[in-house]
Amino acid sequence: MADGFFSMWDDVTRLATDHRAARDGITHRHVVDPPRPRPGEEIRLTLETSSAQLVDAARCLYTTDGSDPDAASATTFDLSTYGVEWDGVLWQYVRRWQGSIPPQPAGTMVRYTLAARMAADGEWVAARGRNASEQPSTDHALWIDDDAAPEWARAAILYQVFVDRFSPSPDKRWRRPKALDGFYGGTINGVTSRLDHIASLGCDVVWLSPIFASPTHHGYDTTDLYTVEPRLGTNDDFMALIDAAHSRGMRILLDLVPNHWSNQHPTFQHAQRHADSPYRDWYLWRDWPDDYETFWVVKEMPKLNLARKSPAREHLLEAAEHWLRLGVDGYRIDHAQGPPPDMYADLRRRCRAVKPDCWLFGEVVEGADYQRGFASALDGNLDFLLCWTLRRAFGSDACGVEEVAGLLAAHDDYFGAEFTRPSFLDNHDMERFLYHVGGDARALKIATLLLYTLPGPPVLYYGTEVGLSQRSPGGFEPSREPMLWGRRQDGDLRSYFRRLGELRREYALHTGARGLAALDADVGVLAYFRDVHGKRALVALNNGARARSVSVDASEMSDGACDRLGDASVRRSGDVLTVRLGPRSGALVV
Repeated sequence: MADGFFSMWDDVTRLATDHRAARDGITHRHVVDPPRPRPGEEIRLTLETSSAQLVDAARCLYTTDGSDPDAASATTFDLSTYGVEWDGVLWQYVRRWQGSIPPQPAGTMVRYTLAARMAADGEWVAARGRNASEQPSTDHALWIDDDAAPEWARAAILYQVFVDRFSPSPDKRWRRPKALDGFYGGTINGVTSRLDHIASLGCDVVWLSPIFASPTHHGYDTTDLYTVEPRLGTNDDFMALIDAAHSRGMRILLDLVPNHWSNQHPTFQHAQRHADSPYRDWYLWRDWPDDYETFWVVKEMPKLNLARKSPAREHLLEAAEHWLRLGVDGYRIDHAQGPPPDMYADLRRRCRAVKPDCWLFGEVVEGADYQRGFASALDGNLDFLLCWTLRRAFGSDACGVEEVAGLLAAHDDYFGAEFTRPSFLDNHDMERFLYHVGGDARALKIATLLLYTLPGPPVLYYGTEVGLSQRSPGGFEPSREPMLWGRRQDGDLRSYFRRLGELRREYALHTGARGLAALDADVGVLAYFRDVHGKRALVALNNGARARSVSVDASEMSDGACDRLGDASVRRSGDVLTVRLGPRSGALVV
């Protein structure tokens, strides 16, 4: 089936336009080496200039005391040219310039700007950030510290809850709104009452959709970052959820939306009505009072002015600190490419100061190079590239298992082990995976088996584990149907997800080396080894319509290895292990 959410990645014209916007002119695409500098490491920076204008020099200005990089005290050094390439999409030459900031001690905030000198008039022009569509900023920042993503995050299994659609309070029933964008009546107390269900799946992190005051069911347009939306409950209800989760060894993540909020926010209302409002600088006006920057073209969601030292940025940072102090364990950052890039150095520094083991990852629906540009500031990003590939391979046959294997091999090498990549098959913004595969639970099972045997922390979107699908294609709302409870649940699927959660934890399947064991692209067979707890596990997948046998070298596997999922027959003859897989099925042999 066609996959509407990712249609932008099939649009060659759009991709070319975005590529040209990213590389035209004088740019710094956050090419930092190493991607996340540690104390005592030299910081190599790259600037690019396209040949539409003649540049004869480039430089870096930086400070290490938190002051602006254009201050009189900034240190300046020249960048050296180190290569020219022809960009066939931009249809220009692109020259690279590079220079290094000296190693810095832990606890240093490096603020810098890069610039190129125009040969025609000697003017210095500052390099812009990742692309032309983000909030204008030529300032960049790096927080230098030894604070990698927390270890608990690497072993996590996440459960994503869309609060209005997950569960009413125990004494309530679902409402019956006239449209899918209405209020169904899910609450925070409803989430608390269902923690045992979430825990039974092996999930130890609950990621909540926005819970703050908002006029909509989705909450991505808050009117108050300090108050829980009354439809969902109270601040005390949320504190009770945190306590209940922590008592079970579970953690709570919130959706943080730093790019925009509701046009009903009191500060926006005041700024729009009063020319001398103290909140006017909180927003990006094209022509006050009615023409302003928004999230996409949604007038109900005005963008925030998050420039350095802006009061809106400070308000957001203080709110993030506030909820961490109250027990929240981290944030999924919505539309992370929206705010100026230097904001994230401030966010990480201040969040880590409150909770050193908090987890911060972003939503960045862009290519790998763009995503890796966040490595210096965030702990990782949601793995949309893997999601796209798995949906194409197991849902639409747009690619085969060989492309899956190729992406996995390059993916790990490109991002490295430090950059966490929460991985998923569906979420609240795209068609549910089960709907995408035409209701074929077998496809859902083998795609999930692959997901659970990769390093990225898997994210389970509410209801996927019990067969929740949708009634119509397209848009956001169809994938946000209310959760199935009781007899409406698919018990076989639920058992499968519970077993996978157990196995991922029992064998620490997020760790250990991975190596190819078998690949037959013509029939849809992929198998790979995982080294876990001193044992060698085999993951075997058959994405074809016919049963297949897979034979692998078992010289390093245990003599009693069997399929821990119980669906496949396993025979051993000497050092050869043969697994018989049914159509569209998989096995985990340990």
